[in-house]
Amino acid sequence: SEPFTVTRHQHSWTYTASGATITASCTDTTCTSPNGGSVTIKAPAELTYSGEGKPATVTASSDWQGLAASGITISYIKTGMYGPEMLENGKLPTNAGEYTASITVGEGNKAATASVKYTIQRADPKASDFTFAVPSPLTYDENAKTATVKPNTGINGMGAVTVKYYQDDKPVEKPTNAGKYIVKISVEEGTNYNATTDLTTDGWKFTIGKATQTITVPTDKTIVKDGIAEDISDWATVAGVTGGSAPGTLSYTLDGSYTGVALKGNQLTVDSSVATGTTITIKVTAEETGNYNKEEQTFTVKVADKNTATVTITGLPDTVTYGQEFTLTASQTGDTTGANKKWTWDYDREHF
Repeated sequence: SEPFTVTRHQHSWTYTASGATITASCTDTTCTSPNGGSVTIKAPAELTYSGEGKPATVTASSDWQGLAASGITISYIKTGMYGPEMLENGKLPTNAGEYTASITVGEGNKAATASVKYTIQRADPKASDFTFAVPSPLTYDENAKTATVKPNTGINGMGAVTVKYYQDDKPVEKPTNAGKYIVKISVEEGTNYNATTDLTTDGWKFTIGKATQTITVPTDKTIVKDGIAEDISDWATVAGVTGGSAPGTLSYTLDGSYTGVALKGNQLTVDSSVATGTTITIKVTAEETGNYNKEEQTFTVKVADKNTATVTITGLPDTVTYGQEFTLTASQTGDTTGANKKWTWDYDREHF
């Protein structure tokens, strides 16, 4: 028999695209296996912005005869405000928006390009996307306390943040008064995040503490043991924060038990049985208010004996005509205590 030569068939592939799939076919009419399989480009399954790239994938059929799917280059075009924009080599679709991912197989007039469009959606803001910082200091001082809530480092495309404050579910424009506050935020729509309102979490809280009232007490008070009640309501004073809310009302009580001494309200009375020089301790209390803690101070009062007073009356005419008006003036010396003094006039039609 005559010798013969067997020549291995060399495929001449041509490629056609239909949507996201490229199919290979051998153009040699003598080819007994002209089907070269196909490759398909697919959009990623997760399409919500996360800050990470979202690449398309290429899969090949089991009978694919071309370049390995992992070696096929994918190019990306982003649809922007000013038209399509090709992503730089190596960059993946990351930001929210519409993308077209494409692959090309073959060369020249035998090449084909398949593509798939997909959209990365904006994400909903979460409290964990933000860093919260409480205001300082946190004691009532009539100044508004401002918390800060900012997107975490690395968060891109978040809209403008508005910080809001609430007490007992009621909005508060400026957290100034003592009390507990809850912080919430509203976020405008950004390039990568949706808008949201009243976003909060358990940790977004702070408390403004009550301030301390300042009581000023006297250091040199005395009282005469004459049984006459003396008003001591202005002996001590109380002040709060400069320019702030009013301090608490002052009240007085005896700090201890004293025979012959009575303090009812603001009226202090010492009777003659109390020894001269006795020291009485009085406690003054500023009541608690919405912005101030209760405050207490004490001061001492010395018991003094009565002093002899000399009274002088002037202005009495030597003779008086019926119907004549005149003015009498009384003055005293010798008694310099702070006790109440009462003047009374008496006459018998002939004598004062």
